[in-house]
Amino acid sequence: MHCVNTALAGMPKEWRRALRLRHEKGLTSKDLAEALEKDEPEIEQILEYALKHLRQSLIESGCRFIVNGSENSSQSEERRQPSAKS
Repeated sequence: MHCVNTALAGMPKEWRRALRLRHEKGLTSKDLAEALEKDEPEIEQILEYALKHLRQSLIESGCRFIVNGSENSSQSEERRQPSAKS
């Protein structure tokens, strides 16, 4: 969770707020548009930019995460650790 919080802290406040309202409060695009005083297409664009930024920040930081029960990271274990075969 530390990686996510760090990535969120590095994005514009409006993007962070939109993501949190969407994912923590479950607001619809219409509700977000009202809360952020924007139109719905602009909200969709903000969410798209915010998610791309979050994803890229996590990849660049090398943070590990769980997807569908399997552990993943931005790099495979084989590339990060030297081979035991020498």
